Amino acid sequence: MTVEAGPRMAAGARGAGPVAYWIGAALGTAAVLAVNTTATIAGEAGRHWWANFILLPTAGIAAVGGSMMTGRGVRAAAGYTLFCFATIGFAVGAILMFGAMGRCWPLMIVLPAAALLGTVRWWPAEPAGRAVHGAFAGVAAVTLALGAAFQLRVGGGEPVERAGYHWWGWFIALAGVVMAGNAIWLRTDRSGYRISSATLLIGLGLAAVAVGLRAVYRW
Repeated sequence: MTVEAGPRMAAGARGAGPVAYWIGAALGTAAVLAVNTTATIAGEAGRHWWANFILLPTAGIAAVGGSMMTGRGVRAAAGYTLFCFATIGFAVGAILMFGAMGRCWPLMIVLPAAALLGTVRWWPAEPAGRAVHGAFAGVAAVTLALGAAFQLRVGGGEPVERAGYHWWGWFIALAGVVMAGNAIWLRTDRSGYRISSATLLIGLGLAAVAVGLRAVYRW
């Protein structure tokens, strides 16, 4: 699978200079200090000090990953992967520091979805790859919206469900529509994967729509 050439996706790699590493390290240190300071003011740092064993390494890894993202090609992709995993880990550490997992658990849906959505930076050139990648990115966008909706309800002190109504099923159905809709990229595909790729996307999409509607209407 090839990738479209562009100013951000040109072949080759360019090493990140020492300035990028130092900037990343400074930002990571500032983030750890900010979390600890805020938690101290809130009176939580003394009880959850052990969360620093999550915050410190993930901040360092995120700094390295962020500096690698200034390069190109495989280096930038590897840096993005490191940065996303470390950022999610840092978020977990921060939530534990504040003892707020019960109020902030939807972020564990939002952050991975945002990380997957960010891979659109590496958009494939082939129609088959574009269709599959677009399907995953689209589902990630819907998942991000679902996590945000959960967070608004949980953060506002409201139950996720009201009177047993599974409203989140609409998001599953929407994800299915997005996945099936990405089969449109295959209209210009001249490879032997056109039919199989379209069947996979449309089949999974229709299955997701059925699951979502079943959750909403209790079929």
